Amino acid sequence: MNTISEFFQNKTVLITGATGFLGKPVVAKILTDLPDVKRIYLLVRSRTNPNGKVSSAADRLEDEFF
Repeated sequence: MNTISEFFQNKTVLITGATGFLGKPVVAKILTDLPDVKRIYLLVRSRTNPNGKVSSAADRLEDEFF
């Protein structure tokens, strides 16, 4: 039986909800504990803030991850 790190070696992973409550820790865990993951795709959508301003997906990714 393979370990988790062996299973994800050279794999491509798609994360939906990457900016959400569970998405952020999952992405952090993959980046820190699974260094052999080939590529991670994050599905991030735009959002309308309570003040009516629209935040693009790129803006959300930069603000919430970097």
